[in-house]
Amino acid sequence: MSSNYESVLSVNIQLEHDNKILQDKITYHELQALTFDNVIAEKVCLIQELEERCKSLEENIRKHRSNYESAVSKNAQLQHEINLLQSKLNAWYVNAAQSMAKSGSS
Repeated sequence: MSSNYESVLSVNIQLEHDNKILQDKITYHELQALTFDNVIAEKVCLIQELEERCKSLEENIRKHRSNYESAVSKNAQLQHEINLLQSKLNAWYVNAAQSMAKSGSS
C-alpha cells in the first residue's frame, strides 16, 4: 500500500509540476496577447489622433484658401477702382490743362 501511495503521490507531484508549467506558459502567452493588444490600441489611438490633426489642417487650408481667394478678388476690385480713379485723374489733368490754355489765350 505504501508503494501505491508513493506512486499516486509521485503522479500527483508530476501533475502539479506539469500544471504549473502549463499555467506559466498560458500566463506568458496571455501577457504577450495583452501586450500585443495594447500596442494595437496605442497605434489605433495614434492613427485617430493623426486623422483628427489632418482634418484640422485640411480645415485650416480651406480657410486660408478661402481668405486668399477673397483677397485676390478684393485686390482685383481695388485695382479696377485704382484704374478708374487714374482715368478720372488723367481726364481732370487734361481738362485743367485745356482750361489753363484757354485762360492763357484769352
